[in-house]
Amino acid sequence: MNLAGNTSAAVNCRVTWNKSIALTQRAKEKSIMNYINKLMVRVRESKKGQTMTEYVLIVAAIAVAGYIAYEGLEGGINTIITNVTATLKAA
Repeated sequence: MNLAGNTSAAVNCRVTWNKSIALTQRAKEKSIMNYINKLMVRVRESKKGQTMTEYVLIVAAIAVAGYIAYEGLEGGINTIITNVTATLKAA
């Protein structure tokens, strides 16, 4: 009878231990989830990435406009360079 009482106490102790471990794990999971949520809010509200993206788009638009202008004026630029070269050689 004494042995059965000790076994019951050991089982209760083990159950209590397992519950405390489970509670600790849940607390860690909640802590991790809170950290991830806060991180996502900071990323979503950050203006640095948005500003950098806008600058990249502006630079890309300027590059495309410059290339189109160069392609459109290529014949005229080549003619001017040829005339200047011929004038310098003649002088």
